[in-house]
Amino acid sequence: MLVASAALTADPADFSGKENMEKSTKSNLTSYVNKIDATDNTMHVKTTTSGPRGERTSERTYVIGCCPSSR
Repeated sequence: MLVASAALTADPADFSGKENMEKSTKSNLTSYVNKIDATDNTMHVKTTTSGPRGERTSERTYVIGCCPSSR
C-alpha cells in the first residue's frame, strides 16, 4: 500500500478588525480600528481611533508568555 502525505500550510490567523461605531451609542469615537500582526511568539497591536479630538494611534507589542511592551 502506498500512502502519500501532503504538507498542509495554513495562513496565519488575522485578528485585525474595525468596530462598527454606528452601533456604539456610548462613545464619541467615529472610528476604532485594530491592526494585529501575530508571529510565533509576539503580537503587535496598532490601534487607531478617530473622534472630535482628531485621530490617535497607539502601538503595543506583546511577547506571548510575558509582559506587554508599549511604544
